[in-house]
Amino acid sequence: MDTLSLAFSSGWASGLNSYLVVLVLGIAPLLYGLFGTPSNGLQLVGLGVALTFVGVAMLTPLIARPVAAAIGLPVRLTGVPGKLGRENSMRNPRRTAATASALMIGLGLVVFVAVFGASAKASTTAVLERTLKADFILISPTLTGFSTSAAEDARAVPGVDTVSQVRQAEAKIEGGTAFVTGLEPGTFPVVSEVDAVQGGLEDLANPNSIAVFDDTARENDWTVGDTIPVEFPATGSTRLRVVALYSENGLIGDYAVSLDTYDVNVANVLDTFVLIKADKSMKYGDVRKFMIEANEAEFTEVSLVTEQIPGTEG
Repeated sequence: MDTLSLAFSSGWASGLNSYLVVLVLGIAPLLYGLFGTPSNGLQLVGLGVALTFVGVAMLTPLIARPVAAAIGLPVRLTGVPGKLGRENSMRNPRRTAATASALMIGLGLVVFVAVFGASAKASTTAVLERTLKADFILISPTLTGFSTSAAEDARAVPGVDTVSQVRQAEAKIEGGTAFVTGLEPGTFPVVSEVDAVQGGLEDLANPNSIAVFDDTARENDWTVGDTIPVEFPATGSTRLRVVALYSENGLIGDYAVSLDTYDVNVANVLDTFVLIKADKSMKYGDVRKFMIEANEAEFTEVSLVTEQIPGTEG
């Protein structure tokens, strides 16, 4: 009997040590990914979370009985149902552990979705704060393209100073699929900032030209003056000359061309969004009122997003 007890204790201790090792292997990369400065922090956090889940799930059967006894003690005092619930949880630790693990995974997924959504919203907000200088945005509620007539109607709204149309379509570059943004070289710098590293978006006014995100250009060993092949579904392959490099791609992606170049190579010409700048000589509140009225009357297929400018209320 002593030998059997010793063997059981030895096996239990060995299992506990193994489970603790898995748990530590999960917590270590999780903490380093969150609070350290690794280059692959996201991967470390993902690995750490997965191993931590596994480690906790493995340890749960060993601690389910004492935990159920402690937590269930005040519940036991409520009467027979509480007593039966406590004893039932203590009777089969593995079943209790399986239920707790399922609940833990469910809560973990809910928290992950909530955190991911909040993080994506914060990232988008940060990008807009860095790059956006427009007062109003016209955009489709379904994030699909809409008629270019909405921009023409916006230009006729009293108090509107600048209207800049932006379009996006797929193309093949260097064997992979990429989004190419079409924009107005003369007006886009007024409503947005992309932090040009070399050249400027104004240079896109030159025919058959393209601007490239700085990191993408570096990865492909491109520089201003190089020509790169771009394959559009409607017109096939064409060579565009790099005229500018920029360091902020949150709004226009990795590649940008002029609307003239875009319209020649893309069959379905629709605006993805329109950036609008108000006339500084007018009160923002008045222009906003005009825009809302125009949105209700004219921009029926798009949503109007307004952005209050500090110091221009009224």
